[in-house]
Amino acid sequence: MNRQYLFLLKLFLIVLLLFSMIFGNKHKSPECLSIVDTEEIIKRKGVLKIFNDFDISEDMVVNGNLKIIGGNLAISGTVNGEIHVLGGNININNTAVINGTIIALGGTIYKNPSAIIKGEVLEVNQNKVSFSRKKIKRGSGWKNIWPDDSQLRIMSERDTRSDAYLDDVWVRYNRSEGLFVQLNMHVINEYISGNILYGGIGRSFSRNKYSGIIGIEQRLFHNNFQFYLERYDKSHTDDIWRMSDKLNSLAAFLIHEDFLDWYHTDGFQGGININLPLSINANLNYTDETQARMNTVASWSLFGSNKDFRGLFPIQEGDEVNYKWEISTGQPYQWNYNSSFTSYLKYSQTESTDLSDFNYDKKEFAINTFLPFARNVGIHFLLNAGSLSGNNYGLQHMFHIGGIGSLRGYDWKQFSDNQYSSGTIELVFDELSIFYDRAATWESSQSSISADHWNKLIKSHSGASFGMSVGNKKARLDIIKPLRTEDNEIIINFILNDINF
Repeated sequence: MNRQYLFLLKLFLIVLLLFSMIFGNKHKSPECLSIVDTEEIIKRKGVLKIFNDFDISEDMVVNGNLKIIGGNLAISGTVNGEIHVLGGNININNTAVINGTIIALGGTIYKNPSAIIKGEVLEVNQNKVSFSRKKIKRGSGWKNIWPDDSQLRIMSERDTRSDAYLDDVWVRYNRSEGLFVQLNMHVINEYISGNILYGGIGRSFSRNKYSGIIGIEQRLFHNNFQFYLERYDKSHTDDIWRMSDKLNSLAAFLIHEDFLDWYHTDGFQGGININLPLSINANLNYTDETQARMNTVASWSLFGSNKDFRGLFPIQEGDEVNYKWEISTGQPYQWNYNSSFTSYLKYSQTESTDLSDFNYDKKEFAINTFLPFARNVGIHFLLNAGSLSGNNYGLQHMFHIGGIGSLRGYDWKQFSDNQYSSGTIELVFDELSIFYDRAATWESSQSSISADHWNKLIKSHSGASFGMSVGNKKARLDIIKPLRTEDNEIIINFILNDINF
């Protein structure tokens, strides 16, 4: 089956799924009902309006969320849910009762002092700038996440593909896009349980270019089985595991330092995710996209504008068609003292198909363990390894080591090759840790992860460093001594993990 037929098949599936969401029920749409029937429906569920104003009269009760895009909202009645208005104003009259959060993006909130509001109120317009944040419950606690277009954040066993789009807006700044803003949607199907339409429209102001993504997700068996299909035209980075998009945006905006390497992707992706007992997670993804370079377009920063941003990330351009499967168990250790045993194990394999312009097989392995052995004292072990083989692959497929998030104290991505292994051992005392990093990269035709990876790490490593970290969940200071003979420099990194803008 050639690429044209594959494209038509995927397009047909997307249209079919969207059609089932919109028309796949026996109820009449609100546009076909009388005014009385419309109000009766509104009393039972939420509302989504696009490019239309909407009024909630004093005798109306909305038991659901309100999403208004490109229109104004007037409230005199009761809303038992959240209110999100994009590109419009919200008028809250004196008889209004709102039992949820109110968010106005690109508009103004006018509130009568007599109105009752029991949730938070957030207004983001031309006079206010906000980096979007959303709290999602995970296990026994709450964790702040910073979503990004790459979708590479580590997911907990109950997270699904669409969860990142619960945030109404993403904002970032980097050399490849300049200022980038994306407005998102996350629409739950009222008639098909576990069915969600999600996505967003973004704009890179320096590139004067729009991007977007639309996806559909189906959750089954209490979210233990999920599958999704996406169509997108967006920027992508493989570096989020090293440094968060939030921290990189701050560095680019404040001090003219941009670390993440971005390239453009245009295509489809589909996947299946299965949650099994013992915190085992397995997933299979299929990707068919075109990958292209992104030149540097941003030049401004608050400080250090006399410097130049790094140039483009010189990937090998072409059509990427691959399968990737991954299996993991446990939960990764987060940087802070944890009084309980934590362990995480992951193995993944990516293989190109005959339809791809690339020919490669990529395998990756990671183990991340924290072991407490005394009061407020524990030891953290981290091992990573990767193998890339094939006769045609680009820079975007290779392994890059060095800098924050990998081999600390060395230049960003100082070492690159098709084989690598790295390790960290860290002694943790509450908010203080003493660590030792080591990594090795080399060229080889081997196609699997073997004992040679550990021999290289122990006997012929590319670099090593020793240091200490002081801080907490929000911020920390790394003081690092690279263990190399040519100099005696000390590197200091200030890492911001959890900041509310």
